[in-house]
Amino acid sequence: MQNVQTSKCVAHFQIDLSEKIGKGTFGEVCLGRDTKTQEVVAVKIINIKANDKNFDQMRKLCENECQIMQRLQHPNLVKFYSFQRTLNNIYFMMEYCEGGSLDQYIARKCPHKNQLKYLAETEARIILSQIVDGYKEMYKQNIVHRDLKPSNILMSKGIAKISDFGFSKMLQDFDNQILQTFAGTPLYMSPQILNPQAQRQYSTKTDIWSLGIIFYEVLYGTTPWRANSFSELILKICSVPLRFPAIPRVSEYMKQIISKMLQVEEKDRMSWEELFQLQIQEDQESMTIINRSIIQINQEQDILKKKNLVKNLNGGMIQNIQHGRQQQEKLEKAYQNINKDSQKTKSTESLSSRKQSSISPARKEKIFSQKQSTSPLRTLVNLNQNQNVLGKEQQEQIVNNYIVKKIDEWITHKKNKSEFLNKLSQSLFEQWSAQKFQLNQSIYLGICYMLTKYQFLILSKILSKLQKKSLNNTTKRFTEKEWGIFCKSKEYNDSVKIIKENYELIREFLLELVKRTKMALQDTAIEEMKLINSIATMELTDKKQFDTIFLIGLENYYQIVLAQLPKERSDRSYLEFAVRLKDCCKIHEILKFQEVDFFKYDDNITYSSNQQLLEQLQR
Repeated sequence: MQNVQTSKCVAHFQIDLSEKIGKGTFGEVCLGRDTKTQEVVAVKIINIKANDKNFDQMRKLCENECQIMQRLQHPNLVKFYSFQRTLNNIYFMMEYCEGGSLDQYIARKCPHKNQLKYLAETEARIILSQIVDGYKEMYKQNIVHRDLKPSNILMSKGIAKISDFGFSKMLQDFDNQILQTFAGTPLYMSPQILNPQAQRQYSTKTDIWSLGIIFYEVLYGTTPWRANSFSELILKICSVPLRFPAIPRVSEYMKQIISKMLQVEEKDRMSWEELFQLQIQEDQESMTIINRSIIQINQEQDILKKKNLVKNLNGGMIQNIQHGRQQQEKLEKAYQNINKDSQKTKSTESLSSRKQSSISPARKEKIFSQKQSTSPLRTLVNLNQNQNVLGKEQQEQIVNNYIVKKIDEWITHKKNKSEFLNKLSQSLFEQWSAQKFQLNQSIYLGICYMLTKYQFLILSKILSKLQKKSLNNTTKRFTEKEWGIFCKSKEYNDSVKIIKENYELIREFLLELVKRTKMALQDTAIEEMKLINSIATMELTDKKQFDTIFLIGLENYYQIVLAQLPKERSDRSYLEFAVRLKDCCKIHEILKFQEVDFFKYDDNITYSSNQQLLEQLQR
């Protein structure tokens, strides 16, 4: 029986050949380690023999890819470490991206077999803007990619990075040079490359077409045109108009962007300058909005309203802990503009004292269908079978990264659950300010208190676990050992800052809210409000008791909201508020960890019509 080689040393790199973690344009990708730095790397291995008839062509392509990767240094482009050549193979040592490819990332977020594989627009914009940021660097270096597709976008700690430069080319004149080489993956190829009658003359706008297809697929879970042959595909592109399905719901703004990117004629297609000027990511912390909020905060005289505005300024769903840190850093300068005399939260001081900054922000397949490579998580499980390849330290590094990622996702879920409550509280406040519930002031304050107290309980419990660096046997989701591993990671430090920041803002608001609620409910005759009044304190209430009173109070208030619905059915903000309130009455059912996508939940409300919202309320 022939022995199968499971490892190999090339220069100062040791490579694990036991299992492939991915596929590139011309080769397969394995895990490896740099024996000098002990860093885990991804190694693309391309088989190339001197007696092969395509030897010279393959050698030139590999050397070209090496030259291109050496020129590219950007957070949204995969890092290149080394290029090595042996008698039979060429090796590219590159950055290891533990999140796998973009299509794998989406598949993990949509795990059910018959579920449409797509991202909510809000999250999609974060990733798509990162891809465009990476391409900006390629544009500066006069490099065209020519094989952009989801499997060539890798994810590393929530950041998207363009990879696989096997078909890339350095140009003299990026905007005007004509290209003719047949390159790419058919589903993502521009019609100029697909159509033989066009003599395959095309410009760098071929990559804009590919990006348009990626944008469409990420948002809708499918490519706009599908076919079984080149001729059928080009026929459909040229004869079947671009259509946008009703579901998933996508904004008109993104539809317009995709339409401009997927113009069949290059002269009509969006230019690179236009693409780079787009505001792809929904910038809910844009300086215009922030500055407007700061003015409002500084002018507000009521302490409760002021603290509510400050609390909401720091809101927003997050994709992961790193994304949360980026959001908070955008607000640092803004917080310094809040009047010191009127803003007394400790969190403001901690914000202004921060000095850290993070980098903002990532082929062997059938012609007309994408084949997923092995899941990175499956690879990690098998690592223990081959400990001599990567070494014990690297084994632990990879497994620890998986543990950190798992706990990071859990903390992100808790943060987003808190934000769900905050958004409902903010919506409730807006309805109250619009004088929709003036006859029920005590009820308004009671419900506002319950929503805020729930946030406070969520954040205080996580913060306690983080600061003590112990679970105290309060969750079976992770072991104490796993929690200890997380507490040694960078993500731990980021999590502490994010949760502490949110906790302090909520605590400041709740302190004032408790006073107002006690005063408003002291003489209440409403039984539900009497229950709320009994726990209207800053103390950590028993969870079972709190949950019971919370749901009783919310259901009571929801009936008041429904009773007023005929009068407010044309008020968009009222309908959105009512839907969120209805869902909050089932919070334990619909907001379970790894079962709810908060971005999709928000998008579903944002992009529903008034009639669709009414139908949700009538179910």
